[in-house]
Amino acid sequence: DLDINPALPGRQDYTQAPIAGDPDSDVTFDGVLYTGIFDGNGHIIKNLTVHGAYYCGLFGVIHSGSEIKNLGVQDVNVTGTRYYVGGLVGRKSYGCISNCYSTGNVHGSQNNVGGLTGYNNSDSIFNCFSTAIVSGDDYVGGLVGYNKADIYNCYSTGLVEGNMSAGGLVGKNDSGTIQNCFARGFVTVSDYYAGGLVGWNDNDGQITSCYSTG
Repeated sequence: DLDINPALPGRQDYTQAPIAGDPDSDVTFDGVLYTGIFDGNGHIIKNLTVHGAYYCGLFGVIHSGSEIKNLGVQDVNVTGTRYYVGGLVGRKSYGCISNCYSTGNVHGSQNNVGGLTGYNNSDSIFNCFSTAIVSGDDYVGGLVGYNKADIYNCYSTGLVEGNMSAGGLVGKNDSGTIQNCFARGFVTVSDYYAGGLVGWNDNDGQITSCYSTG
């Protein structure tokens, strides 16, 4: 297990994701794409603190061939002033996340904010959960902010607050598949599209065997 509390000697408050962050803070992303396999082997990383712009989390952007598994990030404090903010991953363009979880606080000033990952574009997230408190502007979810892929056997329990499209599990499900999942967190929006499980289900998004008690 690793404790990367910025108050400890030799630690830092990161201004971008420690792994595959975007050095230019450019929404088009000019940084490194993570394409490897990261196996946490059941360990945890505690007290990750990131105050950046785009692609904030432990991982900034993960891409084709990537796999993150068997890892917990506890008591994160992740803040992004722009897009793609998550406790574990800012943007999952491709790749798989399994047997992972996040706790703590995740905040994005704009769009695509999630307790585990801000954006889920392809491949799958399974056997994961988040208890993080999540807040943002648009596409805000307890687990995933914006989903276009498969999510199954997952749950979230944290408070979710947004301006638009906020959900206990997923902020917006755009043609993705959500199966065997649940959410228990309280959800509130200041404008429109709020849901205990999903804020906005669009483009034939599939939701099966799920529930919400928030």
